[in-house]
Amino acid sequence: MFHSIKPLFANKSVILVINKIDARKPEDLDPSNMAILQTVMDAVTETVMTSCHTEEGVIQARDIVIRFES
Repeated sequence: MFHSIKPLFANKSVILVINKIDARKPEDLDPSNMAILQTVMDAVTETVMTSCHTEEGVIQARDIVIRFES
């Protein structure tokens, strides 16, 4: 889906937030899904991985958004 809407974000910063990493980390994906994820990660400005359950990465995500807003 990302690649179909990617032209809408031309010349804009895009932050990819991967949530629910407490349930499944990207490195646990099978190779074909990891390859798909990698193509998206390569196309965005920043990637942050979060878990609202464990609060991992939440502050980092907030700081990235604040940095891009300034």
